[in-house]
Amino acid sequence: SSSTAEYTTLTTTPPTITLTGTTQVTSQMDSILFNRPTIAGDTATLTVDKAATLTLAGPPAEGSNVSLTDAYGIKINTAATTATNAYSLYIDAPTGATNNYIASFNSANTSGTDIAIINTGVMTGTVLGLTADSVTIGKAMDLSADGLTTGTGLNLTSTSTAGGESGTSYLLNLSRSGTNSNASHTAYGISSSVTDTGTTSTNVGGLFTATGATTNYGLQVAALTGATSYGLDIGNLSGATANYGVNIGAISGTGTVAGLTTGAISSTGATAY
Repeated sequence: SSSTAEYTTLTTTPPTITLTGTTQVTSQMDSILFNRPTIAGDTATLTVDKAATLTLAGPPAEGSNVSLTDAYGIKINTAATTATNAYSLYIDAPTGATNNYIASFNSANTSGTDIAIINTGVMTGTVLGLTADSVTIGKAMDLSADGLTTGTGLNLTSTSTAGGESGTSYLLNLSRSGTNSNASHTAYGISSSVTDTGTTSTNVGGLFTATGATTNYGLQVAALTGATSYGLDIGNLSGATANYGVNIGAISGTGTVAGLTTGAISSTGATAY
């Protein structure tokens, strides 16, 4: 063996295709095309549970005296191109079925990462983009994690120390805008509902902590300019034991401390609080 040892079972090398003239080619040019089979029966109605046009038996297997580091069932190498848009993998969803899927990834793994996108470039664009502008009453993304015990349904982390001078960065940025075409519509930027039950348990709809900076805000509400604006709106409280509209813990410090502070209130109305 050697560091460059390789054995390729099958290699296909398409020829160079030379076109004449300047008429734009709008049809797709295929170097290798696998046409799909047609499966028919002589008696109605025969059910075939699963059928595939192309099946791979999985990644390479380890034989005797060999330890594989990375094994791929299918691997697409990078290649330089001057095309306007270049894709290593492009999939069109099927049509006509009861349920049509672009891709389905099935796994019974108990550790590691089922789907990993690793970008090591200096990215100024978007690593993962989802465009679902045709969704109306459905869901653009649905995540279910019904087996949670002490785990996390969605985890976003950043240990970046490269914050730009006098700039801002966001770990999660939600933005919604547009003029509603229907009256009496309520739009939410974020909604949290925790209704777990259990003995001596605690539910928290939102937990915010901020430490380490010169100035820290647990929750900051920007200026509100609507005809009717509430910086904080608390609904009815009806607990059987105790109810607190606002509960502030112990406050200590050597400078100015305040449990609750408000700015100047100015109003042309009859009542101002």
